[in-house]
Amino acid sequence: MQNTKIVAAIALATMFFASTVPFSYADISSVEIDKPTYLDHKYKSDPNLCIYSTNPRDIKIAQQAISDWQTHLRDYTKNYNAWNIKIGINQQDRSQCTAEIMYSPYPNTDKFESSDNAWWNERVTESKVLGLTYAFWDRAWVYVFTSEYYFPNQTQMVDDGSGKLRPAPSTMVSLSDRQILSITEHELGHVFGITQDDNNPTSGAAMSQGLENANTAHITDGDVSQVVQKYGNTGFVG
Repeated sequence: MQNTKIVAAIALATMFFASTVPFSYADISSVEIDKPTYLDHKYKSDPNLCIYSTNPRDIKIAQQAISDWQTHLRDYTKNYNAWNIKIGINQQDRSQCTAEIMYSPYPNTDKFESSDNAWWNERVTESKVLGLTYAFWDRAWVYVFTSEYYFPNQTQMVDDGSGKLRPAPSTMVSLSDRQILSITEHELGHVFGITQDDNNPTSGAAMSQGLENANTAHITDGDVSQVVQKYGNTGFVG
């Protein structure tokens, strides 16, 4: 009987531990890292999205991405008093942030610097990830990398200024503002609870986005309907 109790206690502890493991996923990548891809949580109050970057351009793009989601949600539901989102910019106190959106040219954030995250660092860099959503309980961390990252064993052909292309190994090629906006909108979809649509990676929808269509991907009614299906027409506080 005592052994049965011990086994049961171990099983319960194992289930609890498994339920608290952070879920992460890298988007716009050639190699899947892990799933699920979304924050499996339903906000009970207006989300507070905090933006972090030393580049004013990134902050402006993040604000536009948030505004685009809010506008589409309000237009789709015809509820213009709902879907309120709080925005913080480079806040020192992060305790009130339900999601943090961080911009970097390449994976050099605290998540990837630690030796404890060597496996993650290898997988992220191998897949040339441009967007990553990392979720834990009711919080999310979004990383948006603003350059395509190349490594010594890879070669990118770049314009040498004379109209000719030359090999440039281990270089970073900056993404356009439009591409960064698409990636940000895609990652915000995960924060709001949408999974990635892997069945149609070249469509114009934000959640079926890949780098190949980052110049044209945008929030569609199909994307918005998934959020509304989760929350209803009354917004995040419904």
